[in-house]
Amino acid sequence: MDNEKALTVVTRPTLPIGSIQDLQTIGELFEQSGMFGCNKRGQGLVLAMSCHLSGMTPLEFRARYHLIEGNPAMKAEAMLAEFSKLGGKYKVQARTADEAKIALEIAGQKQEFGLTWAEAQAEPFVWAWDKETKQKVLKKNWATPRSRMQMLWARVVSDSVRVMCPQVNQGVYTPEEVADFG
Repeated sequence: MDNEKALTVVTRPTLPIGSIQDLQTIGELFEQSGMFGCNKRGQGLVLAMSCHLSGMTPLEFRARYHLIEGNPAMKAEAMLAEFSKLGGKYKVQARTADEAKIALEIAGQKQEFGLTWAEAQAEPFVWAWDKETKQKVLKKNWATPRSRMQMLWARVVSDSVRVMCPQVNQGVYTPEEVADFG
């Protein structure tokens, strides 16, 4: 008996789902809380179903995703965390308002990725059309050095992880990218 070890089974708490009505009720609570980015009727139900089917708790969902106009957008740090869990390594080489650069390594492959502010300005996603002045203007989320740094970084992380290990983000973009889709 002294040499025997007790087996401890750790169970994850899950949503108490027994029916579609349970999902609807939980979804309505998510919407009412305002905590998960649900801003339209029905988004809470989709969130509850997603959590239930993926085995993810609502707080894990919130740590990994933002909801933008009802669509999940994966956070750049969640992409890097998942990349690391799958055996990847990364090194931040630059993270400034002028440049984002990262080196990734996984399964014997190494590659560097980067995006400069000068390169980004040549892309349509940083610009909006001002109806009053009838001119192209910089979008608000690119207007300050700090926001520019975050936008460049998110795009580089998303692109590089998508190239090196697509199973991490599986077609889901970062909130920064989704905000620039329009």
